[in-house]
Amino acid sequence: MKKIILLLFITSAFYNIADCQITKENWLVGGNAAFSQLQSSSRSAAQSKRTSFQITPLVGYFLWDKFAAGLNPSLTYVSNNVGSTNTIINIGPFIRYYFLNEENIINLFAESGYAYGSITGKGQEKGQHLNTFSFSGGPVIYFNSSVGLEFIIAYNTTKAVGFSGNNSKLQFGIGFQIHLERDK
Repeated sequence: MKKIILLLFITSAFYNIADCQITKENWLVGGNAAFSQLQSSSRSAAQSKRTSFQITPLVGYFLWDKFAAGLNPSLTYVSNNVGSTNTIINIGPFIRYYFLNEENIINLFAESGYAYGSITGKGQEKGQHLNTFSFSGGPVIYFNSSVGLEFIIAYNTTKAVGFSGNNSKLQFGIGFQIHLERDK
């Protein structure tokens, strides 16, 4: 019985402090990281292994309650087993919407963005410019009124300028967001 009472007390305490700052005129600062590894092999081609690590900071401003817009730069490092290493730098705008009320300890968000970037390093892709469109979303769990942990599923499509075709990927990630309340 004591455990149940303690659990109810902790739950209600978190519920009361989870009034997150997703309201107009507040700032959103944070980011996420992703790691991926692709290994392919076939009878007609050599085996290849590609590893990438991406860091994506984010800064936004709530224009309306539950709706933020801002900038989303990213840095990606890609290497493979044939000696090619590249760094991809992107920057572009994003918009984000939270679906549930700010009082909830758990919320859902959707985000859409565009990024323009370039590839540097040594490899076939060096010197290319990229246009990337992304759509992501998922749940966010708030630890307190300002800090949230996000579980992200994203779809990205990237097109290299001057080349036909595009690359698309489905990606899972984790991120932290900090909601900064404006002094009034």
